[in-house]
Amino acid sequence: MTTKFAAILEQAGDSTWSAYSLTPSLVTGTGPTREAALADLRTAISFWLDFMKETGQPIPSPQTELVTVEVAA
Repeated sequence: MTTKFAAILEQAGDSTWSAYSLTPSLVTGTGPTREAALADLRTAISFWLDFMKETGQPIPSPQTELVTVEVAA
């Protein structure tokens, strides 16, 4: 079974990439490319899922809504 998690990708000034999941929060992945950061994030989420299962905690279903907010600059 697979589950889809929303992620945010950001490129740093040094051209490396970071990927952040929103659910579970505070799970990140990094790498020299977008693909590497996403692969690292998948691994991190898999570890988190294993931990939740091993400790008998419920795995929350992703309920993230991605929106764009406009702000005067």
